[in-house]
Amino acid sequence: MRLFSCSYCKNTLYFENDRCLVCGTEIGFDTRRMAMVSLVKESPDLYHNYEAPGEKLRYCGNRAVISCNWLLRADSHEEFCISCRLNKTIPNLTVAGNAERWQQLEAAKKRLIYSLLMLKLPFRQTGHLHDADLRFEFLSDEFSEHPVLTGHLNGLITINIQEADEIYRHITQLKMGEKYRTVLGHFRHESGHFYWNRLVRDGGFVDPFRVLFGNEEAGYSEALQRYYEKGAPPGWEERYISEYASAHPWEDWAETWANYLHILDAMETAWSFGIRLKPADAMRAGLAADMAEDPYGTDDFQRILANWVPISIALNNLSRSMGHKDFYAFYISPKVAEKLSFIHNLCRMWSSQFV
Repeated sequence: MRLFSCSYCKNTLYFENDRCLVCGTEIGFDTRRMAMVSLVKESPDLYHNYEAPGEKLRYCGNRAVISCNWLLRADSHEEFCISCRLNKTIPNLTVAGNAERWQQLEAAKKRLIYSLLMLKLPFRQTGHLHDADLRFEFLSDEFSEHPVLTGHLNGLITINIQEADEIYRHITQLKMGEKYRTVLGHFRHESGHFYWNRLVRDGGFVDPFRVLFGNEEAGYSEALQRYYEKGAPPGWEERYISEYASAHPWEDWAETWANYLHILDAMETAWSFGIRLKPADAMRAGLAADMAEDPYGTDDFQRILANWVPISIALNNLSRSMGHKDFYAFYISPKVAEKLSFIHNLCRMWSSQFV
């Protein structure tokens, strides 16, 4: 995520801010500019951009419910922002705590949508018989005949709203033996299944996909059952980004896709803040890093990776210094690096159509 600041007082803003914490100016995210905008109120529901008074804006209709800070043009016929419009089902707001859970889920989802917009990726399908556009539903076990499973099916991403509960998420992480489990991670992983359909299958890249990830026509249910019974194969670290990635080529793609978005977003943050690494020990030259360009505009993913590895090592050491686990608990082998580069190249090919 890039660095944002208030146009009035230059205070640093967080992506989730709807008000500057220093000067009190109302703030919103404008997807046309892909930037946080300082607002001037003209009426209860109408604003203009402080730096461009001719731009008339209003907040998403979900601001009052979940503090959505995304903006629409004042003359838009839509009630909700581009992120909230993707919701097919929202939590039952008559249940205590569900509004807060939805707010946490939506905050993570907006970080996913930010990355997808930066990559200029489509939210619509190509008319494939069994697929639909990208949509989201947030469900809970108490209103379902069966346990709600987080997953993707034909463009619809389902998230169990219990994932917004940190205790539930931590217990599930321990049960599943996972190194990493976050709400944002769920969104990124499940979106990978949608974009496999859109970029690989519909884009005509199935054959090169199979060279790196394997044949996706292998029985999916049987593969998952085998994984849950026997676990990952010996030496999985050399071929996969995670143990779960070894279950099936589709899951390998989704896990690698999620890590690609993790890395891209983190490196945009590092680039925006001007983060450089220059270890004092001259023998540590391999840990130097200097992300001098926006990763979203970088053609060669190896340049991003060459900076990400030392930055992630530094972040892991900083995290341990604070008594926490590793910030980034994944090993990127040469094989995984190839897969990440493949994904990056597909995204660059898509976005190049809009330059």
